[in-house]
Amino acid sequence: MVKSAGRVFLVVLLVACRPRVGTLQGVEAPAAGAWPEEPMAVLIEHNPWFGDDTPRAEIYKDGIIIRLDPGDQTHKPRLLVSQLTPPELVRVKKAIRPAASFWRLKDRYDLAPTVTDLMTTELIVSEGKRSKQVMVYGYAPGGWKPPASTSFYDPTAKADRLPREVGRISRLLIALKPAHEVVWAPRYGEVMIWPYEYSPDEPLDWPAHWPALTSPMAFQRGDDWSLILPGSELPALEAFVAQLGERQAIRLGGKKWAISYRPVMPGGRWAREIATRQQATLAPLSGCYRTEWKSKNPFPRYADASFLPPANFELTTVPTEPGAQQFVIKGAREGQEFMFAEWAVVSAKEVRLTWSTGFVGFTLSVVLPAMEGVASTFSDVPEPSDVAKVRLVRVTC
Repeated sequence: MVKSAGRVFLVVLLVACRPRVGTLQGVEAPAAGAWPEEPMAVLIEHNPWFGDDTPRAEIYKDGIIIRLDPGDQTHKPRLLVSQLTPPELVRVKKAIRPAASFWRLKDRYDLAPTVTDLMTTELIVSEGKRSKQVMVYGYAPGGWKPPASTSFYDPTAKADRLPREVGRISRLLIALKPAHEVVWAPRYGEVMIWPYEYSPDEPLDWPAHWPALTSPMAFQRGDDWSLILPGSELPALEAFVAQLGERQAIRLGGKKWAISYRPVMPGGRWAREIATRQQATLAPLSGCYRTEWKSKNPFPRYADASFLPPANFELTTVPTEPGAQQFVIKGAREGQEFMFAEWAVVSAKEVRLTWSTGFVGFTLSVVLPAMEGVASTFSDVPEPSDVAKVRLVRVTC
């Protein structure tokens, strides 16, 4: 009895010593487009009914919090972002810090081995140089209940118990709701497609200005693909998907595909893969170039130098906006006032450069590795496009 009472007293004492988070305000104006890099703790729900991985709550080492607002009658589910003040971050960090037992946990737990179609909760905690991921089937910290499930008899099945620290940290994370929050604007969106050739309906064509399967932002996963869009395209993507019938596919690359999408979370695997792919794609091409034309007067109707692409320019690795797959071109002729000048890697064999005043402009499409191709004009006024052959020659910046 004395030993038992001692254990109870010790547990009560440990709980009492656990730092409390208290009320959180956060900074008054958190950045809607926040893109932190180092996660402290991440809670993800894997829902078999919706076929996706939902980021429930994530806190980063700089105090950024991104959490799921499940929505209500006034609005749909959405992700909110906030940033803790330095004193709040200290409190939360102490509260999240796992007990030593957490680092010794198994990687997976099954709370309901004889029940199908339940939620799997994934908890990842990082502290210093170590990180621990724990997956728990049959646990939903928000109390989610499946629309249906199937139970079966297995006398050999043994259910695990929910590890105390997993439950504690998970509940703490979903309770982090600072007073000052704004709707989060993801930098990227991941579009997941998989074969759907048996779709009975006429497919909806994938927009030509979004990444194709040959794009550097197309990642193959067996028979499936992930296409990365700028976050600014997510509203258009949502509207595109909303057009699809219940059994309608999209058409891309001459094939039919089913489609789903989700935001890319900062600091995660996809964020790292996108950065790595962009670096590998852009680094060999960035730098300074000069234009060489096959004709002395390539565009007779646009002979004015103020409308011609500059003779010398620099392809930078600076995106035109956060998450964009177009990058800034520096350099212009004297007196030129381009509204924008940008370049993009369209595929492993093509680079496209565009200059525009907002009314008239030029597009240079060159093939790799020769950097030779054609330039064509475009205008707000319906008129034929002038076309000329061009070559880009690398020069010293």
